[in-house]
Amino acid sequence: MLNKQLVFSALSLIVLSAGLVSGQGTTGEISGTVKDPQGAAVPGATVMVTNLDTPFKRQVTTNDDGYYRFVGLPVGRYEMRSEHQGFKTAVATLKLTVAEELVANFDMEVGAITEQVTVNATGGAEAETTNSTMSGLVDEKKIRDLPLNGRDMAQLILLQPGVVNSRGSAQTSDTGRGTRFSVAGARPSQNLFQLDGTTINDALNNTPGSAQGLLVGVETVKEFRVLTTNYSAEYGRATGGVFIAVTKSGTNQFHGSGFEFLRNDALDAANFFDNASGLGKGPFRRNQFGFTVGGPVILPFGEGKNAGYNGKNKTFFFTSYEGLRETKAITTTSIVPDNNARLGILPDPANPKTKTITVKVDPRSLPILDLYPRANGGASLDSNGNPTGAALFGGTTNRVSNDDFFTVKIDHTFSDSDSMFARYLYDKSDQVLPRNFPEFPNLARNKKQVVTVEERKIISTRMVNEARFGWNQAQPEEVVPNTGRSFTLIIGKDLGEVAPGGLTATGTDRTNPKQFFLNNYQFTDNLSIVKGRHTLKFGGTFDRFVYDGDSESRSRGQLRFKSLQDLLTFKVQDIQGASIDSDFKRNYRQSLLGLFIQDDFKFNQRLTLNLGLRYELVTTPHEINGKVSNLRNITDAAMTVGPPFFKPTRLNFAPRVGFAYDVFGDGKTALRGGFGMFYDQPLFSIYRNPIFRGLPFVNRATVTGITALPVDSSIF
Repeated sequence: MLNKQLVFSALSLIVLSAGLVSGQGTTGEISGTVKDPQGAAVPGATVMVTNLDTPFKRQVTTNDDGYYRFVGLPVGRYEMRSEHQGFKTAVATLKLTVAEELVANFDMEVGAITEQVTVNATGGAEAETTNSTMSGLVDEKKIRDLPLNGRDMAQLILLQPGVVNSRGSAQTSDTGRGTRFSVAGARPSQNLFQLDGTTINDALNNTPGSAQGLLVGVETVKEFRVLTTNYSAEYGRATGGVFIAVTKSGTNQFHGSGFEFLRNDALDAANFFDNASGLGKGPFRRNQFGFTVGGPVILPFGEGKNAGYNGKNKTFFFTSYEGLRETKAITTTSIVPDNNARLGILPDPANPKTKTITVKVDPRSLPILDLYPRANGGASLDSNGNPTGAALFGGTTNRVSNDDFFTVKIDHTFSDSDSMFARYLYDKSDQVLPRNFPEFPNLARNKKQVVTVEERKIISTRMVNEARFGWNQAQPEEVVPNTGRSFTLIIGKDLGEVAPGGLTATGTDRTNPKQFFLNNYQFTDNLSIVKGRHTLKFGGTFDRFVYDGDSESRSRGQLRFKSLQDLLTFKVQDIQGASIDSDFKRNYRQSLLGLFIQDDFKFNQRLTLNLGLRYELVTTPHEINGKVSNLRNITDAAMTVGPPFFKPTRLNFAPRVGFAYDVFGDGKTALRGGFGMFYDQPLFSIYRNPIFRGLPFVNRATVTGITALPVDSSIF
């Protein structure tokens, strides 16, 4: 059941690449060496970092090799200072991005410590010389400046090397399914998505997305990084790519923005094919609007002599709202009965191009024929170019979309060694999804809530602990609005699906309705220790999954005919449906534990070894009411009822080994390689389909010999 993937990256000569990657969910690292004018190490130098937008600051001292390392630094702009008696104070400014390990080396000049000299600590080096992970960064400037049709962040993910679109999400009718990515050849279901360190994977489809399939929040995300191969042991649950995003935070200055992005059919040309078929230009109105505001928390009330609270240098807030309103005409082409067929006149099978036959149209077929619109296109031909009695219908139906996305984030500094943040995200979306006309549309709705609370504690200058709680909830559903038709397939149910051979199916989507209530509770604690040339990080994450759902596939019935002629004469092939006592509701619980240890060892000035080991344990899914069944052996005559649904392994040990070598010692050319084992865990997105259909809880059957409609569900 568990899919194990081995990944080996061949030794690669990298001249230029983006950023240095570290195993940090919401932060980054800065490391480097301090040298004197002769190139000798300067031990005992004091290196300080100060965030230019918040009061955050840290300092460490260099070891005997002149080496220093900061771990667990929030992303942002920093001023760095290197001081030592007998040398001028070296000052540099730099920008640290998410999951980056930035190398900043200082070449000191002889002089008084009170003198100051500005240096370029990074030296313009852009090669990854300390880590074997392959990754790509999309920073704040790219998010702001690159054009995004639909304001979908997924388009920026697709810009990264090794990432390809597996399936566009805009055309799907599956609730909550975002754009699916294949990273480095892995399946789209094998990716991991994190926002501020909290996993936000969609439990149904893995890739997060609204009801429209959009990865919204462009104005909220500060930057994100895509890890494609050889990532550290800190990351598990995935064998594909890891997407790490951080949201914006408030600063000591108030900042805000407002925006409106408009697309309108008045500004667009008509669709070529719509023009050719005489349909003209359909409606298209898309408005995306919102605001952001952030700054220090200032409250006009409080206690004491000076009532009120001024959060400058201490407490900050950031909030954002993004709205989407869209109406878009979707052009569909369907195969429907032609005008002759409605009268019972069909091409003669013996000579279809020149002769016809006449059949009596059964009155029981008339309600089905009424579901089909009159043809407005040419004849539908078979593979030999012969008429079939069917013709084309072209038309437009409106896809209506609404989305409201809101976030609020609070950052608070208790002291120089203790800080925390809390962030709440709310996304409510719905979309009317046109089917292949003449099928009735689906209504997709999704409500997402994500909470992250993280505390970062600096235990000493060389030890940092981060503790995090995350909650990811989604309530996707997809329903078929009442058709308003008196004609149905099953007594007591609204209209199901009718599928005649040679024609487009009509009626409603047979896979609906379905509703889910999905929760993922996450607890994470990681400890980082810098000891000599070793940077050790170890910790773990515990996930508790709560999957509640109701998926009533074919509960309204599916009626099939082999051919158009059989439809006209009401010669039913079969009807598929579920018995009235079928129980589609399921309440599953599952847990996942991941533990790891990672050692990034600075072997010498030019060679870094990345060594790690991860262990993962996933439990078998537990249905709280015992509604579990499985076909244990292919030769079994019946399903076995009761747990376990499957037997998980307890041997998921995943070593990670990598190296990075600075070939010429100038930080511009690197030789890197690595090996890793990664486990694809059997979570809900993999096994969700069969659990809602298993015997004996769901009795679905295919029944032949139908002579009248509607049928009683007791026949299934």
